[in-house]
Amino acid sequence: MKQVDCLIIGAGFGGIGMGYKLKEAGIENFVILDKAKELGGTWMHNTYPGAECDVPSHLYCYSFGKAPTWSRKWSGQKEILEYTRDCAEKFGVIPHMRLGCAVTSASFDAASGLWTVTTQGNGDETYRCRHVVCSVGLLHFPNRLNTPGQDQFDRPIFHSAEWRHDVDLKGKSVAVIGNAASALQFIPEVAKQAGKLTVYQRTANWVLPKGNKDYGKGFKALMRSIPPLQKLYRFGLWAENEFKVYPVMKGSKLHETLIQHMLDKHLKKTVADPKLREALRPKYPPGAQRLLISDQYYPALTRDNVELVTDGIDSFTKKGIKTVDGTEHAHDAVILGTGFQCNPFL
Repeated sequence: MKQVDCLIIGAGFGGIGMGYKLKEAGIENFVILDKAKELGGTWMHNTYPGAECDVPSHLYCYSFGKAPTWSRKWSGQKEILEYTRDCAEKFGVIPHMRLGCAVTSASFDAASGLWTVTTQGNGDETYRCRHVVCSVGLLHFPNRLNTPGQDQFDRPIFHSAEWRHDVDLKGKSVAVIGNAASALQFIPEVAKQAGKLTVYQRTANWVLPKGNKDYGKGFKALMRSIPPLQKLYRFGLWAENEFKVYPVMKGSKLHETLIQHMLDKHLKKTVADPKLREALRPKYPPGAQRLLISDQYYPALTRDNVELVTDGIDSFTKKGIKTVDGTEHAHDAVILGTGFQCNPFL
C-alpha cells in the first residue's frame, strides 16, 4: 500500500493544473492517475477531423502557463494536446503520473480521515491518502444510442470520440447522427470526403460565426516579447465572450435583440435555400441552449452531396437507417455525434 498526501484522478487540464498548484505550495507527495495511456484528457481522446476548441486559445490556457505562440485564435486538437504536454513537462508533474491506471474504488474512513483508493492496470496498486481530487472532466463517456436494430447494421458505426481513422470515407455514403458541438466541427470535414453525407438532426442549434484566423508572426512576436500584452489580450477576449453570453442569461432585451440579429444574419448569409434555412432555424430563443460557433457548418450543409434529414430515426436496418416516415436510407458508415454522458463523473 502506497501512502501519498494527495491523489488526483485525471491527467488532463484539471489534473495537470492541480499538480502544478500542489508543487507551488511545496507539496511533492502526490500522484496523478489516469486510465488512458497518455496524458491530455479530452484532447487526447477526441481526434476527429476538424476538432478544435470553441474557447479562444489565449483564454483556454492556464493563467500561470500562458502560450504566446498560439497559431490561431481558436486552436486545433493537436496544438492543444501539445500545449498540455509542454505544460506537464514544464510544471514537473510527469514524474508524478501513473498512466494506464484506472481507479476501481475509493472509500473514506471517517475515523482515520483517510481515503483508500484501489487501481487496476499498469501494476495494480492500493493508495492511502488524506485528499482525493477528481479531475476527470465531462467528455470521456460517449453517449450511446439505444435505437433498435443496431446489431443488424453490418457496416462501421462509431462515436466521434472514438474516431475510426482506419475507415475510409472517401466516396462513401456516410450518415452523421447529431448536430451539436462536435458534429458541427467534423461534418464539414466529412462532407469533403464522402460521396454523400446525410445529417440526421433532431433539434436545430443556434450558430454564431466564428471568424477563426491565423495569428501573424508580428502578433506572436509581440505576445512573446511583451508579457503584459498577453494579459491584456486575454482580458479583452474574456470581456468579448462575456458580452455575448452574460446579458442573455440576465434577460437583457437589447442584447437578446442584437444576438438574434447576428444569428439570423449568419444563417441568411450562408444558406440561400429558404426551406433548408427554415429547417436550421431553432424554435427556441438564443440562450435556451448552448450557442455554437462555426464558419464552416452552414456552408457544408449547402453542398450538393449533403442532405439534412429532420425526420426522427425509427431504427437501423442491415443497410442503413429507417426514419419514422418509413424511408430507408442506405449508408456505408454511421458516425455518432451524440455527445457525452456528463453524469456520473466516474
